[in-house]
Amino acid sequence: MFISRENIKDIAIIVAILLAPLLLEKTSLYASDNRNYLQSRDTPEIQKETAASREGRVRKAKDLNLLEQEARDYRAYGFKLQQAGNLDAAMSFYQKAIEVDPAYAVAYNDLGVIYEIKGDPGRAEDSYLRAINIDSDYLSAYSNLALFYENKRDMEKAFLYWQKRAELGSASDPWTEKAKNRINDLIQVTPSLKQKVMEEEAIELTKNIAQEKENKRLEGLRQAQGHLGLAKKLDRRGEYKSALEETKATLAIDPQNKEALLLTTSIKGKISKEEKGANIKNMQLHFQNVIAYYQQDNPQAARQELEKIRELTKSLQNN
Repeated sequence: MFISRENIKDIAIIVAILLAPLLLEKTSLYASDNRNYLQSRDTPEIQKETAASREGRVRKAKDLNLLEQEARDYRAYGFKLQQAGNLDAAMSFYQKAIEVDPAYAVAYNDLGVIYEIKGDPGRAEDSYLRAINIDSDYLSAYSNLALFYENKRDMEKAFLYWQKRAELGSASDPWTEKAKNRINDLIQVTPSLKQKVMEEEAIELTKNIAQEKENKRLEGLRQAQGHLGLAKKLDRRGEYKSALEETKATLAIDPQNKEALLLTTSIKGKISKEEKGANIKNMQLHFQNVIAYYQQDNPQAARQELEKIRELTKSLQNN
């Protein structure tokens, strides 16, 4: 009986599927993430911890339904077969995982790796992008896309995905450091990226300077309001000169503060009124002294008191 190459391929896949549970007996059910072709580590890439990621981590550990659990089993079988070099059987298991759980981002990433190895860049790219569309926090797909675009010599896209990988990853994850290093390397060897980064840095610097100015302005307004509030309290207590100093401090920071301008005018009027009242009292006292000195036959002292009265009169006229 003649067996074609296609038949041999199909038989190999069937045998691999039947033997898959045995392949996992001595390994963990959930293998490492696929990245950088067949290279992998014993631990997954580490995502920054957020409320959403904590919730997702708890759900992954406790709340998988039967179909989701089955999809992860298929994926684990496939990954073990991939490590053994049986790419066709591994692909079959990854596809089964997706059929059972279409929202399983990890399996799409795995398919992308297989397609890339087998020389199908279009499907590889689609698979990686699908993984990210399903789970925007799935880090391995960003790493794989960055490497994928580097191999295509599309350095600008590679740069974008390395940036995203560095942004999402934990500082303790070696792949986060690798992403940062690749970003720096790409900037050095790609003139357009270097120019783009310089422009972005210039824009960011301009924004920072503007923000710093705005922060200073807002802090100044806060201080101005503090001076104005104190001026109002002092005004109510009749401490007009101290209140006037506080309104001046307000206007030094915020010259167009209408409330401070009105309060300044009001306080000045009250100070002027107080000064007039005090001058009138002093004039009355000096006038009494004039009379007393004349009665004492002391015209020189009386004239001195009259001179003081003239000065106070001028002061009243000027105010």
